[in-house]
Amino acid sequence: KHRVSVKTLQNSRSYVSGKRKGDKKYLMSIAAAKRSTKKKKKYVEPSYRLYIQKVLKKLDENAGMSKHGANAVNSMLKDLFRRISEEASRLLRLSRRTTCGKNEILTAVHIIAPRDIARDVAKLTEMKMHAYRRTIQK
Repeated sequence: KHRVSVKTLQNSRSYVSGKRKGDKKYLMSIAAAKRSTKKKKKYVEPSYRLYIQKVLKKLDENAGMSKHGANAVNSMLKDLFRRISEEASRLLRLSRRTTCGKNEILTAVHIIAPRDIARDVAKLTEMKMHAYRRTIQK
């Protein structure tokens, strides 16, 4: 935690000299106020629940998912993302590159996923990249 001492406040330019110059309680209250204004933001772990619901609604509008089911799919997606990113970063270190591209991600998927799933992912990626390039060129 960030601490502000009384002596630091006495020596700082922001301290106004006056009637309360030696008042320790006053200086302690200033120190507490400075500490309370510098709060650290709490880390919020990313969640894919919203995207899971959107994909589910695209497949079937009447389909639903329980909270426990959504949590299970969410944890599976987080684990898959972690595995792919770790493998892609390992490939980048081996090739001595700093930028991760499509080829590194696809290679990581081929290493991690079974053969048929990796092949389907490669086909879908090519289709989406082709569509993306067409929209950029317009």
